Amino acid sequence: MAILGSKVIYQMWREKEKLLGCGCYGQVALVNWNGKPAALKKAKSKTYKDCFRKEARILKALQGAGGAPILYGMKTVPPVLLVSYKGSRRLSDIMTDDSFDLLRVGLEIGYKLREIHTAGYVHSDLKDDNVMVEGSPEAPEVSIIDYGLTCLSGKRIYLTGNPETHPWYAPEVLKQQPSTYAADVFSYGYLMKGILETRPQRYKILDELFKQAMNANPHRRPTLNFMIKVIEDYTTSPQSDMNDADPDKN
Repeated sequence: MAILGSKVIYQMWREKEKLLGCGCYGQVALVNWNGKPAALKKAKSKTYKDCFRKEARILKALQGAGGAPILYGMKTVPPVLLVSYKGSRRLSDIMTDDSFDLLRVGLEIGYKLREIHTAGYVHSDLKDDNVMVEGSPEAPEVSIIDYGLTCLSGKRIYLTGNPETHPWYAPEVLKQQPSTYAADVFSYGYLMKGILETRPQRYKILDELFKQAMNANPHRRPTLNFMIKVIEDYTTSPQSDMNDADPDKN
């Protein structure tokens, strides 16, 4: 990982290919880093330096698990992160694209989330805008991004919000209780429920599974491994899928 100098940052930002996004913490731009595309994230002010340090520490620990961006470089003051570029196509961009098997994409998201959990972390902000999908519909490459709220399991992230406007967050997290793997299960259930709603068929077992994942009581939610196994059964066993998908059997 490189320690970025002010002149290098200024030049990359001036020669940026495009602005990728703006948020409460700052801006992100697509830049060139040693001949390859990268994302340069600049904070609005130095008050966010601790947040950027934490995110850098998590990215270094994950080492690409979950499809997390690779940390190329950073600067503490002003806070700047330079990470690998994960593309421009988000899950939200393909939700109405019939060329993708969204259930299969959802399964790949589950695999990536499991990698994050295996590393000991809770993503804490899983939603369609934080999932990048590159590659072809036949071989989608999924990456989970935005680790600003990520924490070790059992830690508090002190997040506040209205469940009606932030429905992907587990209720205990919005109550500033510890964020655990079960909180990510809630968010994954919400995301997968959204994927099911794009499909013309009904999948009773999956519908019930995702409903259970969104139980207000974290102890009554299924494990991520269990959810993955059930979804695997649907993506690898077309006949059972057809039987359950029959609208007349609802």
